[in-house]
Amino acid sequence: MKYLPSLIFGILFLFILVLAFSISAEYSPILGYLTSTPDLNSNSSEYWLLGLHDSMIVLLISFALVVAYKLLLPKFPCNLFAAVLIQLPIIIYTLVSPGKVLDFSSTYHSATTTVELISFVSIGFVFFALIAYNKKINKDT
Repeated sequence: MKYLPSLIFGILFLFILVLAFSISAEYSPILGYLTSTPDLNSNSSEYWLLGLHDSMIVLLISFALVVAYKLLLPKFPCNLFAAVLIQLPIIIYTLVSPGKVLDFSSTYHSATTTVELISFVSIGFVFFALIAYNKKINKDT
């Protein structure tokens, strides 16, 4: 029961990501740039810009969620198992969703697959980055 908030935050992470990408698809200037690019095909390097944009969305939401978890629930454990439980719903959703295949056949598919792989490990990456930052801060004082 002590890890239940981690799983709830994981489900919240999934819903926030889905909402963020639906809003991003509608209001992002990168989509306007891609549609205005002449001779855009599936091997155009401009898709890496979209991949970078989407990766930043995932990492910023992951950072905000891990910090919120640590601040709002200080009595609950914040360890590697909690990070895995937060990450679990997005991994299951990505693996179960139809049409989501790890594919590197073109630049477009490589960029989208890279974003999916980053979303697989984003919470763990932010978790370990915060641990390293805290160790550095404690070492400096």
